[in-house]
Amino acid sequence: MEQQFINTEEDQCIDIKEFLWTNSSDLTSLPIVMGFFAFLYSAIVLTSILGNILVILSVCQYRSLQSVRNLFIVSLSVSDIVISVVSGTITPIVAFTKIWPFGQLLCKWVPVIQGVSLCFSTLTLTSISVDRFLLIVTPLKPSIQKCCACRIVALNCAIALAISIPILFNQAMVDWPPFCGQFCTEDWSNSSIQRSLYGTFVLFTQFVFPFLIITSCYVMISIKINSGMRTKRCSSAEVAKFSDYCSSNVRCDKFLSSSFGTDEGNSLYINEQKLQNGMLMAGDGAMKVAMDQRKMVLSRRIRTNRMLIAMVAVFFCCWAPSVIFNFLRDYQWLPNFVIAQEYLFGTTTHCLSISSTVWNPILYALLNEQFRLAFSEIFKQISNYLGIKKERKMLHMQGQLKRIKVRSDVQRGSEAI
Repeated sequence: MEQQFINTEEDQCIDIKEFLWTNSSDLTSLPIVMGFFAFLYSAIVLTSILGNILVILSVCQYRSLQSVRNLFIVSLSVSDIVISVVSGTITPIVAFTKIWPFGQLLCKWVPVIQGVSLCFSTLTLTSISVDRFLLIVTPLKPSIQKCCACRIVALNCAIALAISIPILFNQAMVDWPPFCGQFCTEDWSNSSIQRSLYGTFVLFTQFVFPFLIITSCYVMISIKINSGMRTKRCSSAEVAKFSDYCSSNVRCDKFLSSSFGTDEGNSLYINEQKLQNGMLMAGDGAMKVAMDQRKMVLSRRIRTNRMLIAMVAVFFCCWAPSVIFNFLRDYQWLPNFVIAQEYLFGTTTHCLSISSTVWNPILYALLNEQFRLAFSEIFKQISNYLGIKKERKMLHMQGQLKRIKVRSDVQRGSEAI
């Protein structure tokens, strides 16, 4: 009798989607809205995976791209793939069904993975800005080497995990009678103040402090580059030093590296053959070559910094709405019109945030010539591979047709005999 009563209660549970539509006209319950977001999420996930895999393949395949900065970019691409696969698939399903169909294990770990990926991305962007600062503002000091960069990537991952791990112990599957199904939510029943404090801590460690450091680094880098652009003439002492150094019939890369710094670890040098042929003369000739080398370095650095600043700007613009939305929700400061359509605003800000995973490969292709050439070469390789495979398939089909024709001719000959 008791079992029959329980089954009756379960049969009479309320569908939360119908409840939200009836009481607050929740727009995410409409099929057209679900279809629109399903298309957006599918496009974002597919484009992000393909674009970031292309970035990883480019760096792995071409030695010229294997710099410290690009090592950080590869780690950022891996993080973007994780974000797009996890957040771009599970989150929209939960937003539209309003329940959690993935079980207890994923309920605990999916939010942790999302938090780690976001925090790791901001720390990686911070590491890139610090690396550029050391390389440009303090060129005579030792820069970050690849082995050190690998340790920094591991440290960023450990810090991101440490910041996000409290979520693991506060995620729980709950029932909300009289609604049907189970729900995955953060359970801070011991203290709601702790949840607000933790949300504030995450906001500052994941977003505010990293972007203050990034902004400071790029401001100082811009000042340094602008001061270099305003330098029109070399000092007479620098010209004399350059002429004396080059007149000894040795390569000038060490001098130029110490005078103007290096870019991406590639030293600049004057062709030794030109020195032997007498094409490089003392005085004005030396100054002209030195200034040409300086202009080349500054031009390359300006292009690189534009790309990196664009990466930071896109990341900030994409993630800021979602971070602000979650912060206001933690403190229950959301406006009434947002509360009435909380699922719609939450899904919109989340969709915008994971779109950041798409923009980085596009920025690399638009603003970095080396990545653009690498992408082009990989596309050619894929095209050639598909062309060869198609040609082999055509030859195989032609061979089969010839064998069929020969077999039919033999049969006709035997019948004639």
